[in-house]
Amino acid sequence: MGFFDVQDTHEALEDLLTRERAAILSGEYERLEGLAVEKERLVNALAKTRVDPDVLTRLREQTERNGILYDAMRAGIGSALDRLRAMREPRPGLSTYDQSGQKTEMATPSSKEVRRA
Repeated sequence: MGFFDVQDTHEALEDLLTRERAAILSGEYERLEGLAVEKERLVNALAKTRVDPDVLTRLREQTERNGILYDAMRAGIGSALDRLRAMREPRPGLSTYDQSGQKTEMATPSSKEVRRA
């Protein structure tokens, strides 16, 4: 593999990492699987060559930056799933006290009866 092949490979990987970041930020998660396959191919090709340390530093920084975005994406999806699960669960009734101090349970409407804005 010659110099230009190495340069083409690391430039292609840098471009891919930029596209990966854009896909995460724009919520185009369906693109990430294809990018992961391409990224693996480029990393394997790059691993067989001698790469300038500055280039490796740049690639590492881009990879770490995208890793932080992946973590935030997973946390956001997890929070959304938790919220959806909570919305499906029956809500507890409302407890109040009458004039004599006796606790009274009030029925809450079912989720089908509640209208959300």
